[in-house]
Amino acid sequence: MTIGSIVLTSVKRLGVRWKITGTISNKTKNCLIDAIRIGTGITINAGVGRNPGTFSDILSTVSSSTNAWGIITSISGIYYVVGKMVFGSTNQSVESIFEEVNKTIVFKNYPVSPSLYEIKVIGAWGQKTNFKLGRYDPLLLYASNGCVVKGAGSGASHAV
Repeated sequence: MTIGSIVLTSVKRLGVRWKITGTISNKTKNCLIDAIRIGTGITINAGVGRNPGTFSDILSTVSSSTNAWGIITSISGIYYVVGKMVFGSTNQSVESIFEEVNKTIVFKNYPVSPSLYEIKVIGAWGQKTNFKLGRYDPLLLYASNGCVVKGAGSGASHAV
């Protein structure tokens, strides 16, 4: 699995601000930053053939010490997303296959552009991109084991 990278020249500003309203008797510094993340999302070129990519694969990739981007996290089996997810690319040189069943995907409610709450599937000429949430039996015309995609700030959820 490969994931896109940040273009640092496109970063306009980054900052942190605190307003300390009291004093601490031992003058301990009590304002800490663990991480600041910049970006709009990730591009996922997932599995191939009989080894499709899954949300677990994405989580494993973006949680490594070299790729700790915070785009996707998981708590109790629910995947929380904080950016656009693009599956496949227009210049991919191999197929990109993604399949997931029985999962809940929640886009966290952050004060950002609505365009960052997106799952997009694209492909390249000559290479297929398959994206499937759930199972489908074409002989029985039966779908099952779908996923739920939800925005954290809304009561609406969409089973797919």
